[in-house]
Amino acid sequence: MNTKTEDVSEIVLELRAIRAAVESAARMPAELLDKSQVGTLTGLGESTLDRYRAAGLFGPADIRINHALRWRRAEVLAWIAHPAPSGELMDRKTWTSIWAELQKRNAKN
Repeated sequence: MNTKTEDVSEIVLELRAIRAAVESAARMPAELLDKSQVGTLTGLGESTLDRYRAAGLFGPADIRINHALRWRRAEVLAWIAHPAPSGELMDRKTWTSIWAELQKRNAKN
C-alpha cells in the first residue's frame, strides 16, 4: 500500500472507533457514569483518568459514592463539547467556572 492509502485507512479506523464510542455512550442509561464509561466517552484509559484527576487536568467534578467514583454524564459531555479556544480540554480549575456558567444559562431557558 502507498502512504496515502495507509493514512486514509488509519483515519477510517479512528473514525469508526469514535463512532463506536459515541454510540456506546448514547446507550448508557445512567445519569452517573463510572470510570470505564467516562473512559469510553473521553478515550482515556482508567489509569490516565486517575493521573489527570490527581493533576487537576480532568475538568468534570467526581462524586464519591461509598468508595466508588462517579461523574455526571451531562458534565462530562459538556466538557467534551466545550473545549478551550486552543482546542484543548479544560483543566479542573478552569472548567469549574465554565460549568457553573453553563448551568446558569440552562436554568434560564
